[in-house]
Amino acid sequence: MKNKRGKLAASEVVGTVLLLGIAIALFSSVQLMVFSLPQNERAPSASLVGAANNGNITISHHGGESLILSNTQIIFRNNAQTFVLTGTPADIVSNTSKGHLDNWDIGEVLAYNLTNITTHLGGIPSNSEIDITVVDLKSNSVVMIGTVKEGGA
Repeated sequence: MKNKRGKLAASEVVGTVLLLGIAIALFSSVQLMVFSLPQNERAPSASLVGAANNGNITISHHGGESLILSNTQIIFRNNAQTFVLTGTPADIVSNTSKGHLDNWDIGEVLAYNLTNITTHLGGIPSNSEIDITVVDLKSNSVVMIGTVKEGGA
C-alpha cells in the first residue's frame, strides 16, 4: 500500500497560504484607501469678543491661537443683509498689531467703522443688532459667532 497522506498535506498548506495572501491583500487595500483620504485642517481655537461702541465694532482676541487675517473671513449680518470681509480688510479702523499685519494675536483688537458696515448692509437703524461670524477659511470652520448692538438711550 502506498501512503497518500503526504499529498494531502501539500494542498492544505497551499490553501492556507492562498487564504492568508487574500486576507493581507484585502487589509492592505482597505488601509491604502483610508489613509489616502485628505485630512482636514484643524480648526484654530481662539477666544474672540465683539463689541459695538463709539461708532465702531471691535473684535478683540482674548486668548488661544493666532489667526491669520488673510485666511479669516468676517461676516456682518443684519436680517437679510450680509456684508463679508475676507483677508486684511480696508474697512479696519485700527489694528493694534505689534508690527505684523497678517497675524491676529492675543490682546490685539480689530475695529470696524460702524457707519461703513451699516452702509454695506443697506443702512440699518441705530440701536439695531448686528450678527458677527468669524470663519477660518483654511479649515472651513467657525471661530466666533456673536451679536453686537450699539448702546443707546
